[in-house]
Amino acid sequence: HPLVVCTPHLGASTKEAQNNVAKDIARQFLDIMNGKSVPGVVNAPLLSEMLKHQNLLWTRLGRNIGMVAAMDSPKARSLKISINGNEARKVAKLIRETVLVGFLSTITGKEVKLISASNLAQEMNVEAKLEPNDTDGHCCFSTVRLQTETGNEYVAIPQGRRSYLTEMNGHRFEPAIVMNGHLTIVELINSTDYEKMMKTMATNMAINSVTRSNDHSLVAIHSTESLSTFSYVDH
Repeated sequence: HPLVVCTPHLGASTKEAQNNVAKDIARQFLDIMNGKSVPGVVNAPLLSEMLKHQNLLWTRLGRNIGMVAAMDSPKARSLKISINGNEARKVAKLIRETVLVGFLSTITGKEVKLISASNLAQEMNVEAKLEPNDTDGHCCFSTVRLQTETGNEYVAIPQGRRSYLTEMNGHRFEPAIVMNGHLTIVELINSTDYEKMMKTMATNMAINSVTRSNDHSLVAIHSTESLSTFSYVDH
């Protein structure tokens, strides 16, 4: 229409609009500091769950197991997540999103934010589904199981303030492996001298200053089918 002028996005560039934006941002900061809800936030319920102190462990566990899966199965594009335990089920959606954060951050080599993980997953054709669980609904022992369409499987549990990897591709770790710091997992094909191989690897890692602190775990898995080595870092 000749009497209509469209100015996409320019409406926010007036002095009045900029002043109002500044005031809104200041109010939001004050509301967050005072523990109040912030109106107009995208994915607000999910972010609110993530920021709760009691959910920080689940946020880290989901991200960690996603990172391990990406290191071991970088070509996977379908992730199935099964969750046991009453406490874990309460934050199932949060765990799903943080699994995506860890998985996508690792395969892209870039930092992925919780708020953009789902959209990025769609762009990359990565699907993460929460699978129904047939176990007793009153189960109190929390576990997160992640499976890929490539046949790989990982199980993690929370313990104290840390998350632990208890199973990987049919291998059960006893004791469980803490997913903190540097974690190197190696599959050994028909190794006849297991102890010698482990000592050699540990020595090489020390020479290359990998083990400067006590936050590095080295795990070997006996295998007859394939060989895969990867390092995982939890910052």
